[in-house]
Amino acid sequence: LLNLFAIAANLFGRMDMAKILSVTGVIALIQLIGLAVFMQIMLDGFELQMKISSCKKGIFSRINPVKSKAKVKKLLAFLCLIIWVMVLFINLSVFGGVWDWVAIVLSKPRTFGSINFTLGNIVFFIAIVYGAAKLQKSVPLLFGEEKITFDESSGHKSSKVALVRLVIIIIGVLLAVSASGLPMDKLTVVLGAFGVGIGLGMQNIVNNFVSGIILIFEKPFRIGDYVELADKKGKVRDIGIRSSKLLTPQGSEVIIPNGDLLSGRLVNWTLSNDYIKTELLFKVSADVDLKELEKLIGDVIEQMDSAIKKLPPEVLLNSIAADVMEIKVLAWISSIYVEADFKSVFLQQMLIKMRDAGLKIM
Repeated sequence: LLNLFAIAANLFGRMDMAKILSVTGVIALIQLIGLAVFMQIMLDGFELQMKISSCKKGIFSRINPVKSKAKVKKLLAFLCLIIWVMVLFINLSVFGGVWDWVAIVLSKPRTFGSINFTLGNIVFFIAIVYGAAKLQKSVPLLFGEEKITFDESSGHKSSKVALVRLVIIIIGVLLAVSASGLPMDKLTVVLGAFGVGIGLGMQNIVNNFVSGIILIFEKPFRIGDYVELADKKGKVRDIGIRSSKLLTPQGSEVIIPNGDLLSGRLVNWTLSNDYIKTELLFKVSADVDLKELEKLIGDVIEQMDSAIKKLPPEVLLNSIAADVMEIKVLAWISSIYVEADFKSVFLQQMLIKMRDAGLKIM
């Protein structure tokens, strides 16, 4: 395109301009190819580093390699574009003029009512807030937090991540306000307007934010705990400032406002320890000897790895019908995550043992 402009300038007798445009076009093309090669080399190096770090269980083992590579590619493309445009303007001898014009636009004092500001201050304000928001999302990676999955192997995590996120957000807001150049007397006006907004329609947002701060310091649950709130139950995957995430046994993620977690009736199954007492019901014939059945149940539970051996099971007669007895078994197991598997294995073993012993199950 620049060469076409150079030909047009040559036709109109503008030889110097034609020469500048022609040379700039060739340099721009060479630079474009060089930046493309540079970006590909950096991407290959980043991908290699991710594989090495994943093998050593480093920081890149805790992130999605596909998404990370895509984000790095966008970042490199953006930086290469800026470099290419800057060199293009320099070769066209217009970089100084453009730079001065941008500086004048950003630094020119402007007035909105009684508030004085500049576009540069607004740019700094947005950049700091955006950077703080991105940084607080990356805190789990910096602290070595692994991705929470719905199995017993995912341990408990402390709430230090949420606390650091809160500190980053507060520091980011303070730095952004300082960079905006807004005087403190004007800031009180803004806070007053903000208070009116809270009174009109932001109660829930502020309530969830304050509740998040209380959850961080009170610690009714940790990341990795199994909790139950009303009809929602699952493993705590993340504790945020406004809301928290639960990973359900079905694999879905439930986002719950912190206000509901603080004000609702929350059941934490794994706060002090992971032991739980599970309940099993089955029916047998009324002719079955209860002593023999109790011994059989004890033998089956004793052989199961997930059962707590030092806490013996309770075998209770729950109800009696004409020729049927309902038996309730209360047994302590190691974790709520093995409850479904424990019940399945127990009933299978009981079915086999009772058939071998000639006991009739109803």
